[in-house]
Order: sequence, then structure tokens, then C-alpha cells
Amino acid sequence: MAVAVLDRQRYPVASVTLTVSNRAFPGGGTRHRAKDAETPEERAVRIEDVAREWIPEVTRCAREISRRLGTQA
Repeated sequence: MAVAVLDRQRYPVASVTLTVSNRAFPGGGTRHRAKDAETPEERAVRIEDVAREWIPEVTRCAREISRRLGTQA
């Protein structure tokens, strides 16, 4: 989920936050982990892979928002 803050009076530059949902990456807990479930390290790598894929798009959106607000990101 990307959230853009567009109130130019309060925020001179657009602010964009990328939040990773536990719903998108279930299985973070180890209490009830099955034997074949991913390890915390494997889960971290998977989250990094997704972030690597999405960060350029979020950056592009932030630049576009800033451009429309008349500022630079």
C-alpha cells in the first residue's frame, strides 16, 4: 500500500510510505510453523525481493506527485 501526503501547506515535498502487510507475507511467527514452512531468513529474502521489485515504482510515483505539486523529489 502506498500512501501519498498531498497537503502542500503542511508538507512542502510529497511523502510516500511503502508498507508491507503481514497478509501479503503470512507465516512470520514460529509458534505453529510446519516442518516445511520457510525459515525467518527465507521470509526476509522473499520480502526483500518484493521490495526490490516495488521500490522503483513507488519512487516513480513519488516523483510524479512532487512534479504535480511543483516540487522535486
